[in-house]
Amino acid sequence: MVMLTLLPVDGWMNPVVLDDGESLVLIDCPLAENYNDLLDVAKENSVDFSRLSHVILTHQDGDHVASIHQLRTDFPKIKVVASAIEREYLEKRRKLIRQVQCEEELKSATGDRKKELEDAIKMYHALKPIHVDIAVEDGQVLDICGGMKIVASPGHMPGHISVYICELKTLVTGDSMIMENGALQTANPVYTLDMDESVRTIEKYTKYDIEQVVCYHGGIFKGDCRTALEKVIYDYNKE
Repeated sequence: MVMLTLLPVDGWMNPVVLDDGESLVLIDCPLAENYNDLLDVAKENSVDFSRLSHVILTHQDGDHVASIHQLRTDFPKIKVVASAIEREYLEKRRKLIRQVQCEEELKSATGDRKKELEDAIKMYHALKPIHVDIAVEDGQVLDICGGMKIVASPGHMPGHISVYICELKTLVTGDSMIMENGALQTANPVYTLDMDESVRTIEKYTKYDIEQVVCYHGGIFKGDCRTALEKVIYDYNKE
């Protein structure tokens, strides 16, 4: 039996842990400054990180990857999983997309926004290369935790992945969707590279038998997931 535990951090980040008794899998990890918060909420939920076997990184954004180095230092048995596309960025063979965006915007920024961008660039520049142990492709199934199917979900980022937990009929979306006021929404347009592609990703989700959706920003949605997904698509296309 697979157990799913949400580990809410700082009110806006929601890593997920899956446990089948043998493998303990974390999907995404928060900002570096929230690392101790992650450990605290794990302990509060009786999650023993000394058993952590895998960390799946849905994409390269700092609020999903920045604490991985400390996590790996403390728990060196961890295997990092990411898409083959994102691997190029995580291992810093290519400059992180957000860093490029921030550097471009900084050219014309002023005031508080300029300071925000400078801090973000500093954070991304300081982020060490993240070695990816397992590079995955769309449709690949990891034979852990009841079967974890990788779903390529581009739009927010080119190599973004989501994870479908077969045994639990649960979709973990990363940033490909968010939840606000109890309702599923598209990926946040402010941070999404291609909104049309991100909605095509949501159309892809409707082909799965989903009983709950876990959004990194927003938490767990339960109920009629197919209808909720179709509403998100409809609302986007009517605009």
